[in-house]
Amino acid sequence: MSPARFFPLLCFAASGMFGAETSPDAATEEEPVEKLSAFVVLAGRIPTGNTPGAMLNSVEAASTPGATADINRSLQTFPGVQMADEGNALFVRGGDSPETITLINGIRNPGATRLSAPTGSFTGTIDPFQAKKITFLNGGFGAEHGNVLSGVVDVTTRGAPTSNSATVNVGLGAIGATGNLATGPGTGMRVTAVRSDVAPISALNGSAHGYVEKPNGHDLNFTAAWAYKPDAEVKLFAIDQTSQLALQANQPGFHGVYRAKLHNQLATLGWGEQFGSWSATVNTGAGYLLRDETTPTGKVKTVTDQQQLNAKLSFEATERLLLTAGADLTHEAYGLSKTITADGISQDYHRDLVEDRTGAFFEADTVVMRHVRAVVGGRTDHSRLTGERTYDPRLAVAWEPVRELSFSASGGSAHQVPDAFYFVADDGTQLDRPAMRSQDVIFAVEARRNSRLLRVEAYEKRYGALAQLDRDYRPTFGGTGLARGADLFFKTPLPASFSGRFTYSFVDTQRTDPNTGRMAAAPWDVTQSITLVLERQIGEWHASLGWRYATGRPNTPIVRGLQRSDGSWAPVYGESGAERLPPLQRLDLLAYRTWLFEHGRGMTVYVSINNVLDRKNVYSYAYSDDYSHRQIVPSLFNRVLYFGVMFYFD
Repeated sequence: MSPARFFPLLCFAASGMFGAETSPDAATEEEPVEKLSAFVVLAGRIPTGNTPGAMLNSVEAASTPGATADINRSLQTFPGVQMADEGNALFVRGGDSPETITLINGIRNPGATRLSAPTGSFTGTIDPFQAKKITFLNGGFGAEHGNVLSGVVDVTTRGAPTSNSATVNVGLGAIGATGNLATGPGTGMRVTAVRSDVAPISALNGSAHGYVEKPNGHDLNFTAAWAYKPDAEVKLFAIDQTSQLALQANQPGFHGVYRAKLHNQLATLGWGEQFGSWSATVNTGAGYLLRDETTPTGKVKTVTDQQQLNAKLSFEATERLLLTAGADLTHEAYGLSKTITADGISQDYHRDLVEDRTGAFFEADTVVMRHVRAVVGGRTDHSRLTGERTYDPRLAVAWEPVRELSFSASGGSAHQVPDAFYFVADDGTQLDRPAMRSQDVIFAVEARRNSRLLRVEAYEKRYGALAQLDRDYRPTFGGTGLARGADLFFKTPLPASFSGRFTYSFVDTQRTDPNTGRMAAAPWDVTQSITLVLERQIGEWHASLGWRYATGRPNTPIVRGLQRSDGSWAPVYGESGAERLPPLQRLDLLAYRTWLFEHGRGMTVYVSINNVLDRKNVYSYAYSDDYSHRQIVPSLFNRVLYFGVMFYFD
C-alpha cells in the first residue's frame, strides 16, 4: 500500500488515541489558535529542545545509547533517516549523505562527517554539549534554506556562560577539558579541547578490522559572546578538527592499505537583534577543509577554502503575519590533486576551480484563518560552476482543529550544486554540469498530550540531474530518482517508571544506476528502519537501552572473474542491487550517575556497551583474486565496552 493510501488511516488512529479527551468546542471558544506562536508542527520540521512536543533535546542527544555522544548518530534515531551502515553519515528519505548539510550558527560546516572509510563513516561532528539548539529538517524546507536536497542539521551553539566553570572528561578513547569564563554581564568565553584515539578501545575490545593506524584526531572549540540586551547578541565561534586512520582494504580492484586524513576548520561570527516588530540576523564565516586519501590505485587530495555571508530581516506585521526576506553569498576556492596508477603507469594532475553562489528568498508566515497557518515563499540562486539560475517555490500549511492535534503538509522544489569533484574529468579538464534538483511533498499528523507524542509523516520525492560516482569513482550526471515512504515516531512514559521512544521508517528508493544507466534500488535503499529506546532511573543511575534494526541495503554481486592478458582478473558484475546484505541489528546500553559535592563540584561516571549481543553485522563482501569465492567484510563494531568519568568545577 502506498504512503498516500494508508496515511488517512494513520491520521484517524492518531485522532482517536490523543484527541478524544479534548473538546473541539472548548478549544475553539476558550483557546483559539490564532497566533503564529500557537502552532506546534509543520511537515518535515522536527521540533527539538524542551518545548512541548519535543522529540529530542541536547541531553538526550548525548545520552542516546550507541550514539557515542555524536549528534549525527543521535539523529539516526529520528524519523526519515536510513541506517545504511554503522557510521555517522545521514541518509535522509532516499537521499545520499552529501545531500544533507550541517549548519553551525547559520554557516555551512564543510566537514560535518569527519571520515569515510571502506567500512563506513566515523564519528566526529560537533560536541552536543556545545549546542544550545539543534533543529533537524528532513524535507519541506522553508525558503531560507538553499543548496540542499534532502536534509538540514541546524546547530546553534551556546552563548556566554553565566559563571566560571570547568569540566574534565577522561574516557577510554578520549580525554578533554572545557573552560567557561564569565567576563561580565552577558559576556564570556568557552574553550574546549579533546584528543581522541580508538587504540585503547581496540586494545580492550579487539577490532573487526586490520587497522594500520587506529582512528584518531583532535577537536578544539572556542566561543566568545556578548548578549548586550535580552534579545540581542554578538557571538564568535571557531572549531578546528582533525581525523586520520589507515586500514587494510579488500574490495574489487582495491586491495591494500587505505589511508585518510582530514583537517576541518570553521569560524563563524553572528549578530542578531530584535527592534520592536523587526528582527535582524547577520552571519558570516570562513571554512577550510583538507581531505587526503591514499588507496592502492592512487592518491586524491582536495582542499576547499570557503567564505560565507547571509542576512535576513523579519517584520511582524501583526500577530498573524510575519514577513521575512534574506540573501546569502558563498565563495569557494577548490583544489584537486589526483594521482592514478593504471597498467603500471602513473598519471598526475591538479585542477583549481572557483565557485560563487548567490541566493535570495522571501517568505510570508501567516494565520490565514482560525486554526490554519500557511508559510508561502520562494528563493532564487545562481551558481558560477553550473552557470545557471534556479527558482524554488516553497509552501507549508498546518491545521490545528484542537489544541493537541495538528495536520500539516509541505512541498516545493530544491536545487543543490554538486561537490566540485564532479566538475573535473579524469584528465583534469573542467566539465559543464547542471545543479541537481528535487521536488517533494510531505503530509504529517502530530498528536500530543503532556509528555506523550505521536507523529506520522508520508512523503514522495522526485530527483533529477543527479551527480553520482560509478564503480571506478568517475563522476556521472543526468541521473533521476524517486523515493516514497512513511515515518512514525512515538514518545511516551511507560509503566514501572520507564520512558520510551519508538521510530519506524519505511522507504522505497530508486535511482539511475551510474554503471548501467538503468533504474535500480539506490545503494542506501534501506526499506525499513526501527529504533526503540527505553530509559529508566535505577536508584542514582540513569540507564538507557537502545535496539536498532534495519533491513539490509542492496548489493550488486560479482558473478565471476574475467582473466586479462596479463594474468590479472577483472570482475563481472551481476544485476545492480540484485541481492541485499543481511539485516543490521544492534542492542546498545548506556548508564551514568552524577555526584554533586560541596563548593560547586561534581562528577559523572558513565559506562556504555555498544552491540551488547556482539552481532556480526555485514558491511560488504570481499572476493578472492579470481572472484570465485567471497567472504563478508564486517561492519564497524564488535561488542565494545566504553567507560569514563567527567569532573565539574564551578
